[in-house]
Order: sequence, then structure tokens, then C-alpha cells
Amino acid sequence: MNDNKEIIDQHPITAMAICQYEESNKFYLFSCDMNWEVIGDFDFDTMEDAVVSAKLSYNVNEDEWITI
Repeated sequence: MNDNKEIIDQHPITAMAICQYEESNKFYLFSCDMNWEVIGDFDFDTMEDAVVSAKLSYNVNEDEWITI
């Protein structure tokens, strides 16, 4: 909701990805919709921090990640 108490369209998160750009030392946790369109992202100092955040915020267990 915004300040006017209007309902804003919500995009369901159906996928997550952790990525690291070649020129960056940060790891990015992306939340995505069913078409892999990015809904939001957060950056972390380590991959482990990103995994923990996904677990705490979205209930993604460590064994659900696929490394490619």
C-alpha cells in the first residue's frame, strides 16, 4: 500500500537467483516472477549471506538451490 492506502499490483515471487557480475565483488539475490522478470534485488558481501537472507525472507532452503 502507498500513502493513499491504494492497493498496488503485487507480483508473486516464483523464482530466485544469486548472481555475481564479473567486475563486482558483491553477490546479488534476485527475486523473479514466473517469466524470470526481476521483481527486486539485494546485494550481499558473500554468497552465504545471500542464501541466509533467502531462507529468512522467502523460506528458500539451501538444498533448493541449483548451481549452474
